[in-house]
Amino acid sequence: MPLSLLKYQFGFTMDPGVPQDTSFSTILVGPSVTDSRSLRTSLNFDISSNIKTSFSHEYTVSETRNDKTRSGNESSTFLAWGDNPAEGFSGLESDIRRFIPDWSLKIGGLEEFLFFSGLAKTVTLEHARSGKYTNTKKLANDELVPSAETFAHNYQPLVGLNITWFGDVRSSIRMSEGTTYNLKSAGGSNRR
Repeated sequence: MPLSLLKYQFGFTMDPGVPQDTSFSTILVGPSVTDSRSLRTSLNFDISSNIKTSFSHEYTVSETRNDKTRSGNESSTFLAWGDNPAEGFSGLESDIRRFIPDWSLKIGGLEEFLFFSGLAKTVTLEHARSGKYTNTKKLANDELVPSAETFAHNYQPLVGLNITWFGDVRSSIRMSEGTTYNLKSAGGSNRR
């Protein structure tokens, strides 16, 4: 087996070493290749036997190219706040908001409190937050430039209550909230 074919099979080169068939009357487009890299971290922490937390963070970057064009995408965990999360999104504030992880919190043992005592076997309170910033890039003047930004934040649940009643009847009440902001660049023309 030729060395060039082995390089292609193991991803060291984009050229398979075989020319394209030009006997067809169509224009052939080369393969589309996507390179992506991702870094994910997570931490689970039990504050006590009834209070459990988890934290996670993700950063992903990818680029897609073929013989005609290129595009890219960058996304990371993000803490969005305010009416417009893109406002003031630069410098140290941006770095801090990208660093804060997604989180979840579960508090169990609530069957001993309030009106649940004597009515329920288990009562658990839940809260979780996730957020994501995505920057989509397109090719302009041989350079990838931002074409769209998305800021999303979700509380799923903002507040959740799971109850196991006596007799093994289960019920759940969840209130969730989420917002997504899509910002896209747009072209324009000037009339002179």
